[in-house]
Amino acid sequence: MHNQLKQLQDVFGRNAFVVPDYQRGYAWSDQHRGDLLSDLRDLDALAADKMHYTGTLVLHRGRHAPRQILGKAIDVLDVVDGQQRLTTLVVLLSVIARRFASFQSEEAAERAKNVRETFVAYRDAHKLTPNGGSETFFRDHVLGEVPNPVPASPPERSLLDARVQFDKFVDEQLAKLADQDAKLAWLDRWTGLISTRLGFVVFEVQDEADVGVMFEAMNARGKPLTQSELVKNYLLYAAAKVAKDGALRDLTTNVNDTWSKIVRTLDAAKLSNEDDTFLRYHWWIWPSAKGLDGEPLAKTHNVHRAIKSTIQVVDGEEAVSGHVRAYLSDARTAAAAFADLWNPRNGKAFAFAGQQADPLVERAFALRRLGRSAVVTPLLMAAVLRFGADPTALGEILRLAETFVFRLSLREARANTGEPAMMKLAFDVRAGAMTATAVQERLRETIRYYAPDKDVERALLEPDGSSADGDFNAWPHLPHLLFEYERSLVAAAKQKFAHDWESFFRRWRESIEHVLPQGDNTCAVPYWGTRFTEEALRRSRHRLGNLTLTEWNSSYGNRGFDQKCGSAESPPDARVYRNSRFYCERELAAVSEWNEAAIDERQKRIAKFAMERWKI
Repeated sequence: MHNQLKQLQDVFGRNAFVVPDYQRGYAWSDQHRGDLLSDLRDLDALAADKMHYTGTLVLHRGRHAPRQILGKAIDVLDVVDGQQRLTTLVVLLSVIARRFASFQSEEAAERAKNVRETFVAYRDAHKLTPNGGSETFFRDHVLGEVPNPVPASPPERSLLDARVQFDKFVDEQLAKLADQDAKLAWLDRWTGLISTRLGFVVFEVQDEADVGVMFEAMNARGKPLTQSELVKNYLLYAAAKVAKDGALRDLTTNVNDTWSKIVRTLDAAKLSNEDDTFLRYHWWIWPSAKGLDGEPLAKTHNVHRAIKSTIQVVDGEEAVSGHVRAYLSDARTAAAAFADLWNPRNGKAFAFAGQQADPLVERAFALRRLGRSAVVTPLLMAAVLRFGADPTALGEILRLAETFVFRLSLREARANTGEPAMMKLAFDVRAGAMTATAVQERLRETIRYYAPDKDVERALLEPDGSSADGDFNAWPHLPHLLFEYERSLVAAAKQKFAHDWESFFRRWRESIEHVLPQGDNTCAVPYWGTRFTEEALRRSRHRLGNLTLTEWNSSYGNRGFDQKCGSAESPPDARVYRNSRFYCERELAAVSEWNEAAIDERQKRIAKFAMERWKI
C-alpha cells in the first residue's frame, strides 16, 4: 500500500500548482484544519515507517508552459481535485518555515530556505496559486508578511483563518519546549511528518475532457463531491462521450469557462459556499429542466441526478451538445441574478439598473432580512432575467414577493406555503409567457388567496399577548417589522436613516424593549400596580403595541413609564425615551401614560403602518 502512495515532497518536487478558476475557492474551516492537525499528532506517535493516507490529487498537465527559473524547469499543473488539502498544507508549511527563520542560526536559516523553496516559493515563483482572484492576498498576507490584511471574499477569509490557526498551533507547541534545540527538533520532526509521511494517490489526466469521465467513475464508487462538482463533471463526461477533436475542445472549454464565471460571480458576492443552492434554484427555472420520477421541479434537490436524466449521452452528439450549450449559457446569466438577490449588499448588485439600482437593492435586502425568501427566489431570478430592462416593474415584483413572505410569516404559515403557485409562476416568467403587469397581478391574486387583508389585519391587532397568536415577542420576524416601522418614522421626519441592520440584528433580543415590563414582579412597582392587574399584565406584556426598539434595555428594568420617558429636565445623556436615537422610542415620550388603552392605540398605529407597508 505504501509503495502506491506519493509523499508530499515528491508531489511538489519540480512542480508548481494552479487552482483553476472553475474550482470553488478555499473553504476549509477550523474544524477541517483541526482534524488534519489531529491526524498529524496521531502519526507522530506511530513508528517512523508508517504513512497516513491523506487523499487523492487529480492533476492536469499541459495547460501551462513550464517556468524557467535560474535554468531550472518548473512544471505547472492544474489542481483538478485536492486543492483544499494541498492549500492547507502549503499554509502550514509556510508557518513552519517562518518559525525556522525566526531562530538566529545558519542551520535554522538553511532549513527555512529548504521548506520554503520546496513547498512555498522558489525564488519569486510561488509553488501554489489559488483561484478566484485570491492570488495577491494569498501571497502577501497568508504566505507573506504584508500587514493589515482585509479579506475581500470568503475564500480570502478562510485562507487568513488558516494562517492564524496554524500560527497559534505552532507557537503553542514551541512554548512547551525548554530550549532552542528542542524547538528546532520539533519543527524538523513536523516538517518530516508533512513532507514524507502523508501519502497521496495521484492521478494525472492528459485532457480536460478526461476529468468528467474519471469523476463519473469515482463518484460511482462513493467519492463525496458537491452538487456543483458533480454537475460540472457530468457535463464534461457527456461532452467526452459524444464529441471529438475540435468539437470536444469547444465543449470542454465552454464548461470550464462557465464554471469559472459562476465561481467568480459567487465569490465576488461573498457567496462562495452557495453554489449548490444556486444550481438548485436555476434548475427550477431552466426552460428545459425536468423533475425526477414524475415529481414537480421544486422537489428536485439532486441536480446532478436530474441533469443526467435530462441530458443523456444516448441522445447523440447534436442533441447533447445543444442541451449542454443551452444549459451553460443560461447558468452563466442566472448566476448574476442569484448573486444580486441572495446578497444584495455585495456592492455590485443590480448594476444593470444604473441609477435605479438602489431601490432594487433595498427591496431585495428587505426580503433577505425576513429569512424566508427561498419560496420566491426562483421567481425573482426569472424576473431579473426577464424584466431587468424595466427596473420599475422589477421593483414592484420584488415588493410583492416581500409582501407575500411577510404576510405568510405573520400568519405563521409553513415556509413552503404557496410553493406550487410560486414555482409555476417562476417557470412561466422564465419561458417568456407573461408580461410584467401579468406577473404582478398573479402575485396579488396569490397573496389574496394565502394571506388576505382581513386575516393579516386580525393577526396584527391580536389583543392577547399571552396567546401563541398574540405573543409578538416570540415572533421571529418582529425585528423586521419594528425596523421598518422605525424607518417610516425617520422618513416622516425627513431625516436620513442611519441604523445598520447587521449590527442591529446580531443583538436584537437585547434591543426589544417591553414598555410595560415583562417580569413577574412588575405589578409590585407602584406605577404599574395602579394600572395593571396580574391578569392584565399577562395578556398585555407581549402585545405588538407594547414592544419597541431600544439601545438601553438593561437600563430600564421595571421602572415606571414616567421614569422611562424622562422629562424636559432630564440631562442629555440620561437613558430615557426622549433622548433615544430611535424615533419609535421618542414617539413613546409623547404619550401621557401607559395603560391598556395606550397599548391598544399604539398597536393600531403599527398595524395601520404594516397594512400600508405590505399592501397588495
